[in-house]
Amino acid sequence: MFLGSPVLERTMKLNINFRLNGILLAALMLLLAVPAHAQDDAFGIVVERIAGSVEVRHTELTENQWRQAEKGENIGAGWSLRTGEESKVQLRFPEDNVVILRQNSELVVDRLSADGGASLEALSGGILVNIENALSPGSQFEVKTPTALAVVRGTKWGMDEIDEFDCLCYGYDGTVALFTVDTFGDPDPASQVDLTIDTEVVAAYGNLQGPDPAGSAALLFLQEMEDESAFDAYEQALQDLASDLRPFAQRADDLLDKLSDYEKEWNRYERNDQRFQMLYLYVQVLYAWDSLDELGSDYASFLEDAEPRLIVPVPDGLANSAFTGFSDSQDPGDNFDYYDDQLGLLRRITSEELRQGIGGVLRMIASDNRDAYEILRNFMDDAEPFIDTNQDLIDQLQGLIEPSGNPALSLRWKLFDTDNDGISDVDETMLGLDPFDNNSDGFITLLNPDDGEELAYPDDSEVEFSFEELDTDFIEQYDLVLTSSRGRQWVARDVDNDTTVETEFLFGNGGIFADDIVADSSGRTLELSWQIVAKVDEDELFAGIAAANPDFASAFGGTIASEQRELTITAPFIDQEVIIDLEGIGRTDVTWDGQLFSPDTVRIRGLISDVSDLRRWSITVLFDPSVLEFDRGRRSGLFSGSTVFFSNNSSGVVTISGQVPAGDPGISGNGEIFVLEFRPSELGFTTVEVDEAELEDSFDNPIDAEPGDDVDVSVDSVTGAVAGAKDRFRR
Repeated sequence: MFLGSPVLERTMKLNINFRLNGILLAALMLLLAVPAHAQDDAFGIVVERIAGSVEVRHTELTENQWRQAEKGENIGAGWSLRTGEESKVQLRFPEDNVVILRQNSELVVDRLSADGGASLEALSGGILVNIENALSPGSQFEVKTPTALAVVRGTKWGMDEIDEFDCLCYGYDGTVALFTVDTFGDPDPASQVDLTIDTEVVAAYGNLQGPDPAGSAALLFLQEMEDESAFDAYEQALQDLASDLRPFAQRADDLLDKLSDYEKEWNRYERNDQRFQMLYLYVQVLYAWDSLDELGSDYASFLEDAEPRLIVPVPDGLANSAFTGFSDSQDPGDNFDYYDDQLGLLRRITSEELRQGIGGVLRMIASDNRDAYEILRNFMDDAEPFIDTNQDLIDQLQGLIEPSGNPALSLRWKLFDTDNDGISDVDETMLGLDPFDNNSDGFITLLNPDDGEELAYPDDSEVEFSFEELDTDFIEQYDLVLTSSRGRQWVARDVDNDTTVETEFLFGNGGIFADDIVADSSGRTLELSWQIVAKVDEDELFAGIAAANPDFASAFGGTIASEQRELTITAPFIDQEVIIDLEGIGRTDVTWDGQLFSPDTVRIRGLISDVSDLRRWSITVLFDPSVLEFDRGRRSGLFSGSTVFFSNNSSGVVTISGQVPAGDPGISGNGEIFVLEFRPSELGFTTVEVDEAELEDSFDNPIDAEPGDDVDVSVDSVTGAVAGAKDRFRR
């Protein structure tokens, strides 16, 4: 019999109850009385996959407030879940049983046990249940809807269009016993209808209609619920969102760094009364301000585009709250309210890892830009008196000079040259010239080499640098400045207007720019830029031109630079074929008289044919260890100034390896390179020969090397004694 109140009024409450192995419904009703707090987290329900807006609620743990569900979190008895529009969630129960909720669904967990049993209440939407693993004896799994009660004897079924009036039930595997219940939730055993494979039942207005053969809606419902593309798409969208946010974070970070540099430079110029530098720096700050506004506008547009991926609305007005310039009465912090709104959206992002990642990026953008605006506000306050007195020149400069990637260094090293005449804007203004009108006539003019000229090494053994001197009395000296494409710089001080530099000094092994040479299959290339820098006698200068501009006198840096020209030095690779010969020194026919060998040492020299720029090597020599014993080796000839190692592995192999010391040129030429010394050890005959040679030049290019002549060594007896020589001859 059923426990509970009598049936007073039929409703359309559908309860689905899994009854296994003939377990009594009375036991089910008793189990329903288990309090929610009895559920153990160790066998909780895992929120396995999420798409869109999925929320959970608990009376105590969330203070009865809905919050976004966490992918991978555990919930249990006493928890409720709901899905939003175009949303979906997959839950994994104890014993690896699966429940999927479709969009606009709500589910309450009344009971959960470690053996796989559960009691759920589906209040709306649609649900698919798959009992993949059999429950333990005595265990029951049930789902309730607002219209009936059911007892299950199968493994997979679904319910759709759940509301307070009706519900559609689909059977996919096994058998489910359906019952109607009264307003108190008590089932009526007489109303039982079995839901079997490929059948459907309609629970409507307190009646169970069916079972009937399942229609196409049952298959469509199953396909929709088991389709994982929504989960995959949502997770990928969140990952894309995190990736798309990174450029904004980088822009914000770079802009903050730039403004921080401006602030330091401004303070330095202000302390030194370098007013012209302050003027140029202020114009760059205005450019940075524009960049900050542009970043805010781009970011707001991005948020609108990202809204479908978040599957939550972007707050109204968000796109219109981009960065704007602020007045004296406006707090720049007001421009960041929408960042806080956006951070609130993160509660909708279901992956904790992604939420933390995206949240960190958003917080960094907000923090960086707040700091940037704070710097700007302080900067404007501090610079206001200076700006007021120089507004006309500021208006002239703004829009004419280019924004610099690093204005602090551009100012310090005078890289601003708006009219491209080779004279920095700072110097031109200092000297009373218009920085926007070419003033190259009468200033340093470069003559040779031409811009972009290419020289071939070693044929072009020298580089001639020539220029026209300034026709002034305030130049103290001229310096030649060479800079490689990798930033290495070399300065020749106090040069004449026609100065020659040896190409070997620049390009050769151990040269100034040897480490900056780029090698490829065709050869080696060194790219340089060069210019002339004139050092000014400031006493002479300030007594004349600078006296007319006292406010900017301290801005002058003491030098005037010419234009920069490009110069390329190239050298093709040389195809080399080198021969390594061995040659005996003295006798190599050894005799044994029963007591002594004559000679008692066999010396063999190594010779190399013409080689160019040899940097490192490894040469292997073979011999018969039963006839000869390797004693020692020594470097000689071309190898005399290098580091050379001789190794013998006691099996008839000697390896000669080494390299030219760092900073020294490679070895070029031909002749002797080493000497090997052997001790005769037994009667016999052996050939000492080069087995292989591995050679490289200064640019790690291999040099072809082949073995050449070898040396025959014989050890013969003159007394007829042929045995035991090795034992009798020990050193």
